[in-house]
Amino acid sequence: MLFIVGYHASGKTHLANMLIEQYGALHIETSAVVRAFKASDNPDASMGQWAEQKEAHYGINFFDDIIVDAVRGAYANELEKGVTPKEVVITGNRALTGVQYIAEQLSDLHDRPSSVIAVEVSVEQRYQRYKERDRRPGDADVSFEDFGDLIAHERDTGLDEIFAYADHIVFNNDSREAFMKAGHALALNELGLKRLTMEGENLKINGEGNGFYR
Repeated sequence: MLFIVGYHASGKTHLANMLIEQYGALHIETSAVVRAFKASDNPDASMGQWAEQKEAHYGINFFDDIIVDAVRGAYANELEKGVTPKEVVITGNRALTGVQYIAEQLSDLHDRPSSVIAVEVSVEQRYQRYKERDRRPGDADVSFEDFGDLIAHERDTGLDEIFAYADHIVFNNDSREAFMKAGHALALNELGLKRLTMEGENLKINGEGNGFYR
């Protein structure tokens, strides 16, 4: 099981999609799972209020248990289709305790221990990419100061602690092509994954701004 973590606009989804397409991974995005759960449970409540109520009633691992159930459900669906996922990739975690809890609860899905992959990008690069992807109204015009507040909020959730705990750091300060090559090198050489196709199996890391280390 792979946990891909990083700040906004770092490239987590790009790396996860590559692992899906090239290595047959099953991908779970935690924020999407939580939003979908809330929409069916209490769509009118604010996210903060709803989260506080649920954690007060069910305990601090309430949201982690939602993710665990989502992974098991998605995994079972794949098995029913006759497909055994080559790897489970979880993105969006922002607390080390959550990563450790989920990994423990799902340890039976794979023999190999789980790994945490952190995507590292300079703040300036993240800011430019955040504006360019323009996912929500106003993103394209966000000021650097407001973006800094967003990063500070993410940091407060515990992302830096996960980075310190990570098994691998992947750098994404260059082109997307270089980032993907670094991802392939990590998947093949460090994680021991097998590509679904043979093309480019011996890709090496290119670009001074990209690469990975353990």
